[in-house]
Amino acid sequence: MDDLSKLEARVKALMDKADSTEFEEEAETFRAKAIDMISKYGIDEARLRMASGENQDEIVTKMVYVEGSYKREQQRLLGCLLEVMHCAGVDYTDGRGSLVYGTRGAVERATMLFYLVVPQMRKATEAAERPTLDPQSFEAFLGRVMDFDKTPGEKSAETRKFRASFAMGFAMRVGERALEIENRNLDTEREEYGGGAALVLVTDQQRAASKIKEDFADKLVDRKAKEYTHEGLVAGSEAGDRADLGHNGITGGHKELA
Repeated sequence: MDDLSKLEARVKALMDKADSTEFEEEAETFRAKAIDMISKYGIDEARLRMASGENQDEIVTKMVYVEGSYKREQQRLLGCLLEVMHCAGVDYTDGRGSLVYGTRGAVERATMLFYLVVPQMRKATEAAERPTLDPQSFEAFLGRVMDFDKTPGEKSAETRKFRASFAMGFAMRVGERALEIENRNLDTEREEYGGGAALVLVTDQQRAASKIKEDFADKLVDRKAKEYTHEGLVAGSEAGDRADLGHNGITGGHKELA
């Protein structure tokens, strides 16, 4: 078993422990340790490349497919994790997934983390319900008035919008938490080794982004903004905190293929 396979086995074991415990604090500890392990592996790999004089590792591509509902939000989760792992990517407009660019090791680490987290995201999203209000509150009364004439189809659409917002909030918060861990480890690397590995990783990400522009040129477009609800984003962000790795009228934009 090679080093990357060993890392994947350790990370999966930690994620499994996180999912099996009934104590949320313990689960967060396991998940944070898994992210930290992936982050440190990438930094160590960059230091070894620098020491051997092989700073310019080849930029490779990998197609990552998304499945089920909330594909756009899954693509956003992937995009957040690609940024943390010093990769780049471009989404397909048909929602099939994203084409990932980066060094081979970085791409494998980013997609490994994505495939471990996305089932948690889908499960939490499908189970998400709008917050329950005090039935005696003005907000609850106003909600009953506004819902009075709504058809079942309109109510179903509102639920889908809430859950899409939840998934987006989840993706953004997981990305933030993973970035916090990566930045902390990069700060340690700068203090202990002078920051050479950090520079290698930044350069890797720049080369990946340049390769996307070279390959697609004028085919890249800004993704049409999508509206999300405040309550869904907040609920999803809170769930993203629990996964360890917003606001009223917010819209999300991203690059994709025309």
